[in-house]
Amino acid sequence: MPEDNSFGTNPETPAGASTEKAIEYDSRYAQDSQIVEAVVEDAAEAAQAAKPQTTKDIFVAEEYGDSFSALARSMEQGYDLKMKRKAFDEYTNTLNTLKNAYNDRLNIAQNFNALVEEQQHIIEKSSVDVESCNDRVRQIESQIAAKNDEFARLKKDQAQALKPFEDELARCETVLASAKDEFKQVKQQRDSLDLFDATSQDTQSVQDSHDRIVADVEAKYESAKTAQKDAQRALDAQAKANKAEQRRMSDEIKKLNSEKAAAVKETQEHQKRVDAANERIAFCNHVIAHPEETERMQQRITENEATAAEMNAQIEQLASVHAQSVKASSKARGVIIAAAVFIVIVIILFFVVGNR
Repeated sequence: MPEDNSFGTNPETPAGASTEKAIEYDSRYAQDSQIVEAVVEDAAEAAQAAKPQTTKDIFVAEEYGDSFSALARSMEQGYDLKMKRKAFDEYTNTLNTLKNAYNDRLNIAQNFNALVEEQQHIIEKSSVDVESCNDRVRQIESQIAAKNDEFARLKKDQAQALKPFEDELARCETVLASAKDEFKQVKQQRDSLDLFDATSQDTQSVQDSHDRIVADVEAKYESAKTAQKDAQRALDAQAKANKAEQRRMSDEIKKLNSEKAAAVKETQEHQKRVDAANERIAFCNHVIAHPEETERMQQRITENEATAAEMNAQIEQLASVHAQSVKASSKARGVIIAAAVFIVIVIILFFVVGNR
């Protein structure tokens, strides 16, 4: 077997190399190994020197990360807590309604005769009140009908009384229209004469005659206008007086209608009491006839109270967890507040600089 000369040499020495080359190769390999070892030692020392500071930085980052995670959890828990409390309130309100109904049934079972007698008394009294109000309504309706007839007669009489005033106004307006046309005609004739020279005594006489005619017709026209205005004022005064009388009677009718509406409303209120008392008596009879319903209601109350207690326990537990999450998120909240303050300051500075 040939002698193994590879002991103590680089295992990667090429096979068949000469002894000198093997020694040279091993020497270079040893130098490279020393360099690598030195680099590794330096890196280890640097890592050991930097290790405390890096761990601290990681620890601080983890603290803020945990705080923001706690903030997210607190928001989710807060919403869940709000919804649970709302549901709990609704559940307990329903439970309280159920308890009130149960207590009412117990009261009916214990005081049935007294309760029925009380409701019968209400029915008797309210029935009398209903009949009295109905009589009052019928009486008011009769008064309203009489007033409406009177109102119709009043308007008819007023129309007849107003007719002479209307006729007089129509006559005055006819006279005024005729006088206006006549005045227009004679005025046009007189104006036509001014286009010709009054060279003769006859022409001047004609003009003077036309002037007198114009003056007479104008006086007649002015008198017709005065008469028309007087007739219009008389008609307006009478119409105003008629409207005042109609308004007075209309107000009386409105008052009667208001009284009727109040009487009808009062009748309805008394009737509601009668109906409610009848329903109450019917319910009392039903409770006495079906005691098993009261027993089932008691069982439901017991079960619902246990459920409400469990719901309240969960709410208290969630509230405790939520409080812990809020406390753990203080750093994250501080960061958010600081960021918000910074943004506000930047906006203020932006506007201050922009307004300069």
